[in-house]
Formats: sequence, structure tokens, C-alpha cells
Amino acid sequence: MHSGLRLVLARLEAMNLRPRRQGDGWIVFCPVHENPPDKHRPSLSVRLAEDSQKVLLRCFAGCSAEAILRALGLEWKDLQDGWQDWPPSQKPAKTSAVAPGDHHGDHQRSAGGPTGQRSYPSAAEALAAYGNRRGWGKPNHIWTYTLADGSPCFAVGRWNHPPGETGKQFAQVSRQAEGAWVLKNTLDRLPLYNLPEIVNADPDVPIVVCEGEKATEAARQCGLLATCSAGGANAAAKTDWSSLAGRKVIVLPDNDNPGQKYAETVARLALEAGAAEVKILRLADFCPGMPEGGDIADVLDSPDWCGCGLREEANPEDLGRWILDQAERLPSWRPEPAPEAGPVIVRLSEVEPQEIQWLWAGRIPLGRISLLVGMPGSGKSLLTLDMAARITRGWNWPDKAPCTKGNALFVVGEDGLADTVRGRAEAAGADVNRIFVLTGIQRVDKDQPFQVPVCLAHIEEITKAVMQTQPRLVVFDPIGHFIPADIDTNTENHVRLVLGRIAELAEQYRTAVLLVAHRRKARAEFADDVVLGSRAFVGLARAVWHVCRDSEDQNRRLLAPGKNNLAPPMEGLAFWIKGGLDTHPCLEWEADPVPMTASQALAREYEAVRGGSVEEAKKALILALSNGPRPAKELMAALRDQGLADRTVYRAKAALGIKSKKQGYQQEYVWYLDEAGEYPAV
Repeated sequence: MHSGLRLVLARLEAMNLRPRRQGDGWIVFCPVHENPPDKHRPSLSVRLAEDSQKVLLRCFAGCSAEAILRALGLEWKDLQDGWQDWPPSQKPAKTSAVAPGDHHGDHQRSAGGPTGQRSYPSAAEALAAYGNRRGWGKPNHIWTYTLADGSPCFAVGRWNHPPGETGKQFAQVSRQAEGAWVLKNTLDRLPLYNLPEIVNADPDVPIVVCEGEKATEAARQCGLLATCSAGGANAAAKTDWSSLAGRKVIVLPDNDNPGQKYAETVARLALEAGAAEVKILRLADFCPGMPEGGDIADVLDSPDWCGCGLREEANPEDLGRWILDQAERLPSWRPEPAPEAGPVIVRLSEVEPQEIQWLWAGRIPLGRISLLVGMPGSGKSLLTLDMAARITRGWNWPDKAPCTKGNALFVVGEDGLADTVRGRAEAAGADVNRIFVLTGIQRVDKDQPFQVPVCLAHIEEITKAVMQTQPRLVVFDPIGHFIPADIDTNTENHVRLVLGRIAELAEQYRTAVLLVAHRRKARAEFADDVVLGSRAFVGLARAVWHVCRDSEDQNRRLLAPGKNNLAPPMEGLAFWIKGGLDTHPCLEWEADPVPMTASQALAREYEAVRGGSVEEAKKALILALSNGPRPAKELMAALRDQGLADRTVYRAKAALGIKSKKQGYQQEYVWYLDEAGEYPAV
């Protein structure tokens, strides 16, 4: 085998990275990056070039060949054929690399490798050897951990910005039983930093836990009894916290999210170890000048103490006393109870009372769903744009109720924006800068954007649209257009599934949601029963309003109340649809209210339709019988040819008082006008 290739494979074996054969080469975990993209898939390829003279190294995660060689402790000359490392008969013992970890937010490098088998007389020499192998030189800082009796057992080295690397780098070394130091952690449980001082201190003195050795030394400079755990924010569980039993503990987290998580982890571990009390003191809450990721060392180095309020001539001991004073005022930390499955019960006395807020007083509530119902062409969409105009201008409502100025968000499925919605909004007088329309949901496939139609399943995107536009009114027109394809609108559970999330959105963002719904063709005694689809539409809505045609004027509409769970019964209103062929239609409201419910308005609308047919049947009967009696069968057939229904004809016959009798041999019924009757002229 090519000796350079054999050397690379041997070094990888020594680092316990387990290269395995694949084709004409080997694949293995890369020794450079500790967090590979796929922890279960090796990223480094090792093989010979086609001329069998060169060793090829390729990391699919992007590490350079120079970095790989540096991690292996090799140079390019080492890969030449003929170079010898260990005798072939000697197989190096496998050794574990230092576990990767996060220390102060920086990656901690593995200290494994060929030198991982070697031992050194001191921690400083072991860390210097590791730094030299990486090309970093000696570490800038070395922090030594000891057992309770003061004997050293573990150390951490830090390189502040080593050549060819970004950020700080760390390595760990541990002391063996015979006194030698090796480049790996061989301890099952790590001791706390500054352990002898902690165990020998007055038990009434609080122990301050910092995040990292640098911050701990700064805290000690302030006269605090301070400690930390090794390995950074993610390795707290590897430390033995038993020395905190019965003690008061103050945790000082770094000013970032990992620092807060570390503080909560330490607090939990301290309580589990028997700490008498734990408090978390976020210095950033008291020090407005603390930088992102900063700690007590930054406060100590700041000329104004990061704005915590200490005088300029204060000393580090003053900062220490200030920290203890602030912690004394804090409540003890308690972990959040673990979530459990089961019933969710709220005591009513614990519910904070809240007044109902209105978009349109007594008619359209804020934070709730309302329903606007009507037949196609009845003016529902015009009504929503009239409402938007009043909101965007701050104009009073038609009943003179005040209207707070704000934005409106529309989700429209039938009307065109350019030729219909824009023109109608301007005809209503709206400020179109305050009206927003959600037209679609953008998706990206292979870096190519495309849009999909809006539906209620896109609740996250709808929520973002509400957050961005901050509307007082959100209109879905018509709601049936936005129901997901897999939802049956006639099934109550299905409808509640999608509308329930819209109701939560309305309540969370205190916006009025108006659903425009069509009316079913079947007639009903109660107006709310004619809403198309499941009764869940009406059930979830807190207010329902119906747009009905006036029985006497086709251009006049009635806005009549249905159910209203949040206000006493309100009177209806009336409006006219104005506009011509060359202008967009708009609404003109009547000043006087209409004392009529939606059920009453619909009954009049139905009666008008039915009454018109009866009047036609009356005229047809008078004309047909004006020359004398006619057989009923013959007469009914003739009237059917005119498009009149049998039931309508019979109602007209009863209304006119037309008589019938049997005559002739076959005793057939004939109809005739009563000579004493008074009939309208036709």
C-alpha cells in the first residue's frame, strides 16, 4: 500500500474515526468539523489518484485539504510514498477524541489524534503540544480544575484567535492516576471550578455560578465566591454539582439565549443536588450598556459599569456587593412544571374580566367573527367596501356611531382587483393606501418562487398578513371560496376545525373578521337557517347580518339583524345601490332605522315573490272565465302552458272566490265566476 495513504488511514484509526472501504478508496468522518451536516454519514473521502502517486483528500462539507492535514498532525511531505510512521506490525491503540462541545458559543476542538496516546508531565505542556500540532502555539489561557483536596485533575486551554481559525478555540486535558496528563477527558464527572474554595467557605455565603472560567475569575475579583462548569453552555450536565447542597446559589447568565438556557439548566441541576435556594440574576436587566453575549467581565471592564448605576470611582468589590444586593431582591427560581396530558380547567374567579370592544358599536365586534349573508348580487361586497371606506377615513357609521380610523385587509375570491374592487373602493371614498388584499401564498421550489391560492389551511401565512397590515377589519369574500378542498362545509366538525383557528386569530390580534356567506335556495322560518353550509358558520359567529331585497324596490336593500350574542337586539338599516353604466356602484344609506328582523325581512321577500305569481294567476283566471264556465282540466292545462304552477292557480282561485261544480253526463268539474263577485279589471 502507498505509505502516505497508510499513514493517513492510521492517523484516522488513532482518532477513532473508523475509515471504511468504499470502491477504490475509503470514507470516514472528517476530523476537522465537529458537527458534520449528517452525523450518521461520513463526509471525508480518502483515495489514491489515478497515477497511484498522490493521496487525494476531499471533504464534502467543505473543509480544505490543508485543514484536514493539520487536524491529522501531518504535512504534505508526509504523504509522499516511502514515508514511514509506525511499523506495520504495530497497530496503534484506539483512543477517544475529546467530545465536541460549545464553550462560550465557540466550537471546542477535539484534542485527539496521534498525540492523544502520548502523556505529558503537565497540563501546560500537553496543551502546548496540541496547539503546536494545530499551528496555534501555546494557549492564551489555561484554567486548572482540582478535586476538593486541591489536587489538579483537569484543565482547559483557550486560544483567543489562533492562526487560520475564526473565533476562540478550546481543548481539554486530564490527569491520569500516575500523574501524567493526556489530551482527552478521562473523568466520568467533572468537578466545579474553584472547588476547594467552595467546599471550605462559610456555608452562609452565596455561591455565584458564571458561564465560563473567564467570567468566574472576574466574579472572584469582585470578592464573590464564584465557580462554573467546564465545557460551556451545553455541558452543564457533565459536572458534579453535589457541593452546592444546602447552599444559596446565584446564577449569572451571559447576555444571550444560550446563556439563559444555561442558567435554567444550572438552576435545575443545583436544586436536584440539594441547593437551599437558587436565583437567576440577569445582569443585562440592570446594565443597559451590556453587549450581546456579555458577562460580568464586560461590566468590570466598562468605565461606567455598563450603566448599572454604580459611581465612576466604585471598585470591583462595590460591584460584588451590588450583585448580592440585587439578587437578595429577586424571587427564588422554580422550574416550570412538566406538561401533562389531561383536562384543562380554569377557575372563573381567576379569569380577568374584559369589556367587549366594537368595530361598529352593537353590530360588528372586534376580536370575533361576524357573518354577512345574502343572495348573489344583493350588494354584500359593496357593503364590505363601504365599511372599509369608513374605517380607512374614520367616518361615522351609517347609524352615526363613531368609527376609529385604521386599516382593512381583504381576501377576495370572485371580484377582480383592477376592474372591480379598486374602482368600487374609490367610489365609496376609501383611502386605498389603507386597504390591503391578500392575493396568494408564495412557495419556493428549487429556488423558483410560485404562488398558490389562499385557503384557510394557510393560517400561518394569514396570521403574518394580519401582523404586517394590522387591520381593524378582515374580510373573507366569499368564505366558501377559501375552505380547504378536504373540508366538508356541511359537516359541523369540519367547519369548526378551520374557523376555530380564524376565531383565535381574531381574538389574539383584536381584529374584526367578517365572513361573507351565500344563502341557500331553500326557504326557512328563521333567517339564520338559510346560511349555506353547516350551522357551525352561524354557531361560531358572534353576530349575523342579512342583506335582503326590498319587496317594493329592487334597488333598495335591508341590512337586517340575525343572531347577536354580544349586544341587545339592534334595528335594521336600509341602503340604496347607486351608479350607472359609466360609474362604479356605491351605497347611499337611509337616515331612519328599519325596525325589522332578518326573519321578518326574508318573510316579506318570499311573500313578494309568491304574491307576484298569484296576481298573474288571478289575471289569467279572470280572462279565461270571462266568457263563461270552463272544464277544470282544460283550464288547468291552458294555465300550465302559460307557466303557472297548479298551487299558484289554486291560491288565485281561492283569493277570487271562483266557484266550481259538476255538470254534464260525465259529471266533470267546471270553474266559473260568481256573478255577485267583484273582480279587478284586467
